[in-house]
Amino acid sequence: MELKEALKRAADEPKVKEMEKKGYFLNSGTCIMPANDQETKEWIISYYSPSDNKVFTVSVGASTRVGEPADPNRPSTEKLDIGKLEADAKTVLQNATKEFITYGHPLSQTIMNVQNSGWTVNFITRTLQLVSVTVGTKEGKVTGSKIESLTREA
Repeated sequence: MELKEALKRAADEPKVKEMEKKGYFLNSGTCIMPANDQETKEWIISYYSPSDNKVFTVSVGASTRVGEPADPNRPSTEKLDIGKLEADAKTVLQNATKEFITYGHPLSQTIMNVQNSGWTVNFITRTLQLVSVTVGTKEGKVTGSKIESLTREA
């Protein structure tokens, strides 16, 4: 499923409309995929309220589930401008995957996230390395990448 379809389905939910009237706004979209299935089947759409400093999420996949407001860890406080998202998720994932392959690590899980600053595609490897690839919103081109360990040295 493309992100824009998930955003539309989330926006059509009565609870989302109610929360938007209370000051919540769209601020990110996330998709988590296992290594053996790199399809964007389910999205987690996040909404943020600056006045409440709370977030709530809408999981959009085969069904749609709206969560309750909760305390955020490190929320994006900017509205996600859907008009800036010219590159589709499939293109973003394909380009980020090409970059990930250059690192030569076995894949365990992929987490895609989009905020106003752009796309970040995080590849978690079976050796507990994290390869983060940033991708622009216009053409879906890779703008940077880095690798780091998810474990601490003793």
